[in-house]
Amino acid sequence: MKTVFLFISNTVHTSDLLRTEYIHHLARTFRVIVFLPDTLSTNIYPVIKNVTYEKMPIADLRFWNRMKELRLTLNRENESWYEPLVNRLRIDFPHRKRLRFIAKFIHKGIIRNDTFTFIEGILTKKMPEFERAVQAYKPSLVLMPTPGLKPFEAQAVIQARKFNIPTVAMNFSWDNLTTNFGHTRKTDYLICWNQMQYDDALSIHRYTPDHVFIGGPIRFDYYFDSSIPLVGREDFLRSKGLDPHKKTILITSVTKAYPFQVELLGRIIALRDSGKIKGSPNIFFRVHPRDLIETYSAFANTERVYMEKAGAEISNTNGKKYTEMTKEDLLNLKHTLMYADVNVNHRSTVTIECCIFHTPVVNITFDDVYGMMYKERHYEPVLRHGAAVLAKTDEELAGAINAYLDNPALHETKRQTLLREFIPHHDGKSYERNINLIERIAALTEKQ
Repeated sequence: MKTVFLFISNTVHTSDLLRTEYIHHLARTFRVIVFLPDTLSTNIYPVIKNVTYEKMPIADLRFWNRMKELRLTLNRENESWYEPLVNRLRIDFPHRKRLRFIAKFIHKGIIRNDTFTFIEGILTKKMPEFERAVQAYKPSLVLMPTPGLKPFEAQAVIQARKFNIPTVAMNFSWDNLTTNFGHTRKTDYLICWNQMQYDDALSIHRYTPDHVFIGGPIRFDYYFDSSIPLVGREDFLRSKGLDPHKKTILITSVTKAYPFQVELLGRIIALRDSGKIKGSPNIFFRVHPRDLIETYSAFANTERVYMEKAGAEISNTNGKKYTEMTKEDLLNLKHTLMYADVNVNHRSTVTIECCIFHTPVVNITFDDVYGMMYKERHYEPVLRHGAAVLAKTDEELAGAINAYLDNPALHETKRQTLLREFIPHHDGKSYERNINLIERIAALTEKQ
């Protein structure tokens, strides 16, 4: 049985890969050594034959943070895209402005993503911890969710190169190849969600077709699993203290980096209470795992407003707490999306998830800078297909919510078109396809 290393840097991916069937199926095909950073616990995941959990330090976090700054400022490959422009308008620091001024005098073709990855390889040494692991386990492949976006994965890409071990990115999100373009380190192979990501891998990241595959998004498999017992709508809403005889507006926050979300919740409550949103619906506010529920404490006792933090709070070995989606949380989210009558979000993957459950979506922007983010490459198909309504004012927001509450089938055909584009398979078996492709890649690299 061949061995693979699996490097996971954060709780989004531990939830996707270690809380689902993925790790069980992977362990039937390979011996799996899962490496986690010091910030995560290793003793809370399933004990499975052929799976070993270990810690791996980040050798020099300051180095990777410095490289991030250089990539954000000196890399001119994608400077004309909306993504870097929006990030500069949202938040820019004096040192970044100075570096960007210097970059103007450098030809675009000289400094690229691959240039930084090459420099990182030269400036870093072989890690003793990585070398000991390679000698002990002799891996055929190094797997990671994203193509080196975070320091932990970036380090894994560079270290694998030093030991001539092929790398595979196999669970990245819909924006990682575009919005996060400058942060990527090119892995040897990619397993994409869909044809759109496949095309981006070839045209933007210069992969060759024999190194890119389409397996589907693993993280949505749970939604398509019909074997999971479900609670009825009335019981579910009552469990949240909401009125099952009323319709429900689901508001899903994004990370705490977006300051307008308190205002959004307050506006929707005011629109409901003033009668501008008709029918006095329930408001279900789901706080992102990387957002802070205490930020919204002013609304805690508001009638028929239910707030909950996504995920479970876990303590690591250092006593620090973090949030992760467990199986119970995944089931709760499935019920939440299924029984909501309309969702309001800002440029979130929840837009795609709602399409699975035929739930209409209103996207919001009350700010020109944040509004520009809807033009980012990964989100463009949502508005191109007309799968969600973009509301810029209170009147547009109330109007869109009312229209969807009156007619849930409005734009349904467009939502399903979007769903087919982003999620090509609806059988809940993307994890199997993904692992079959990893097995195929292992066989290919063995012959080389």
